[in-house]
Amino acid sequence: MKKTKILDGITAFVFAVIIILFVNALLFMKLGITGMAIAEILLIAAPLLLVLFRRENVSERFNLGLPSIGSFFSAVLLMLGANMWENAASFIYVAVFGMPEQNDMTFLESYFSDVSPIIVLVIIGIIPAVCEELLFRGYLFSSFKGKKSKVAAVIITSVLFSVIHFDMYKMVPIFIMALAFGYITAKTDSVLIPMIFHLVNNSMAVVSFYVLRGEETTAATEMISDKAYLWYAVAAFGMGLVLVYFGTRLLSGKPRKKVFNILVPILSGVLFTAGVIGLMLSMMSMPYVGTYSAKLREDTVYTESFTLEENGMGVISAQTICSNKVVYSVTITDAEGDEVYNCADPQSGNGVYMEKGEYTVTYSFDIPEGENISYDVSANVVVITTVAELTSV
Repeated sequence: MKKTKILDGITAFVFAVIIILFVNALLFMKLGITGMAIAEILLIAAPLLLVLFRRENVSERFNLGLPSIGSFFSAVLLMLGANMWENAASFIYVAVFGMPEQNDMTFLESYFSDVSPIIVLVIIGIIPAVCEELLFRGYLFSSFKGKKSKVAAVIITSVLFSVIHFDMYKMVPIFIMALAFGYITAKTDSVLIPMIFHLVNNSMAVVSFYVLRGEETTAATEMISDKAYLWYAVAAFGMGLVLVYFGTRLLSGKPRKKVFNILVPILSGVLFTAGVIGLMLSMMSMPYVGTYSAKLREDTVYTESFTLEENGMGVISAQTICSNKVVYSVTITDAEGDEVYNCADPQSGNGVYMEKGEYTVTYSFDIPEGENISYDVSANVVVITTVAELTSV
């Protein structure tokens, strides 16, 4: 019977891979976002039909038991710590390989920009959380767990869960999250708590998309050094250590040695403090002169326009953050081509009378040849008239 369950688990996983790689794309082409929801539901269709056909206990095979309230709060501690470790892994990846070009924001912008937020929340947040947890922490977990130990089931399902997302950048963070989900399932015999956390995690990505939609990446984010990301990782790992330790301790219900109860918080505090101090020092010592190659604009001159609806006195200012090796210029001209502002002469922006009409802002940057320099090309130009305040970035 155990061999049969393992074979069932392998078959279900292969079936899930086929759905994600092929069926999902086909359904999306034919039915749009509805097809994505159908593909997620198909992940558990075959396992559920097999369980019903064999007349197995559905609750047992999918770990649908009710956890205690105490185990839920213990799991919250564990998941907070695991989330810190996820962030630490992501920071290390960025420090080594750089910021990935594709992320959740660009994915949502590409496919869900014109869809109702409620529908997006259901398709991205709720349906995957329910279906994927029923498959991995439910059916697959019960297929791979042994009679005396559930360690193998936790590890195997975590590896499979991280692999099936087909994302090298997120593979380690997802594996960490899956380990936490698996541990919670092993201690509570319930998939419901991981399902809740999975739903919250996905929903936060959707909410962040709508909150941050249209926001530009700031210069500070663009120019964070690799060392800063590593110190971020140290601080996050330290904070997560104590949370994971006490979360797992409370979930297991077993006392730990007193020496560990003392050493773990001390080690956690040391790592967190070291990370924060290292981060502060790296930020303080990070000049705007260096080889920050996160993003380089190929165009060094570009323009944009704005319109004033009424005449009025204006106060104009411009500020650009860039390397000291970059010479920049910001000018504003009216419709006739007459210059009304030049950043080289700050006095030109004090008390300028501006007539209604079209104005053009021109940004130009002179980058030394051969220099590998990153800079923030967005200058902040503020024009205040008697009737309106206009900001052009």
